[in-house]
Amino acid sequence: MRNIRLNLVKTTLALCGILLLLCVFEATTETNDLLTGYGFLAGLGLAGLLALLHLQRAISRAGQRMRHLSLAVLLAVIVFGLFPVCGQRHSSVLQRAFLERRVRGYDLMAAKIIANRASLTDRYTDVDKLVARQSVIARTNEDGSVSIRFYGRVNGGRLDALRVGYFYHSGQMIPKPGDTNLYTLPGLRAYQFHLTNGWYEN
Repeated sequence: MRNIRLNLVKTTLALCGILLLLCVFEATTETNDLLTGYGFLAGLGLAGLLALLHLQRAISRAGQRMRHLSLAVLLAVIVFGLFPVCGQRHSSVLQRAFLERRVRGYDLMAAKIIANRASLTDRYTDVDKLVARQSVIARTNEDGSVSIRFYGRVNGGRLDALRVGYFYHSGQMIPKPGDTNLYTLPGLRAYQFHLTNGWYEN
C-alpha cells in the first residue's frame, strides 16, 4: 500500500511538471499542432482522475489528508488557473504574429482569389490549388463582396494553430453589440475576432 501511495504522489508530481511544460510551450509559441492539443486533453483527463484519487485518499486516510488535499488543489490550480491564462497568452501571441508577419502572405492569397472571382459562385468552393494551400474556401456575396475562409491547416495537414483559422471579407461586417472587436455576417454561425483590414480570426 505504501508503494501505491508513493506512486500516486510521484505520478501526480510528474504530471504537474508535464502540464507546466505544456503551458509554457502554449504561452510562448506562435504555432501549435495536434500533438500538443491531444496532450492537453489527455493531461486534463488524467488530472481529473488523479484529483479524484487524492480526494478519496484524503477522506479515507486522515494521516495523509493534507498531502493529498494539497496535490488535488495543485492539479486544480494548474487546470483551472494556468490553462486559461496560457490559452489567452497563446491567442495574443498568434494575433501579434499574424499582424506582424503572416498577414502579408495571406493578403497575397486573398488578392489572387479576388483576381479570379469569375471562378467563384455564391456557394463556398475549394480554392486550394489557386493559392497552393490546403483548406481554403471562397464565395461571392449578393453585395459583390468576397468571403474567404482559411481553416487552421497548412500543407501537410499540420495545424497552423490549433482550432484557429482566418476569415477574409472584402465588404462590411456587422459588429457585435457592446464589443466591436467581434464581427459577423448573416449566415455566419459565430462572431469573428477582428484583426485588420478585412481579416478576422475564427
